[in-house]
Amino acid sequence: MFKNIIILIFFLLLSIHYFFQKKYLISGLKKKSRSKEIKKLSINGYFIFLISFVLLMIYEKPYGLIGIFLLIECGVCFSFANKLIKTK
Repeated sequence: MFKNIIILIFFLLLSIHYFFQKKYLISGLKKKSRSKEIKKLSINGYFIFLISFVLLMIYEKPYGLIGIFLLIECGVCFSFANKLIKTK
């Protein structure tokens, strides 16, 4: 029961996090100087990668699943930052 609540809260926070990433991407595409948004997305991606690595090393039932989804979210952060770099 407790693990299901953790997973539910995690997916809720993950969807909120994705919304804010998308907001950074859209605001970065509207600006001429995008370095602030690129920096935020890159730092966010590195931070999420560190958390996902630790959770994958714990390797217990809900934490491995959470680590995998955080690793995917890390890739999303870096792809958004890359999109901002390429559209300069």
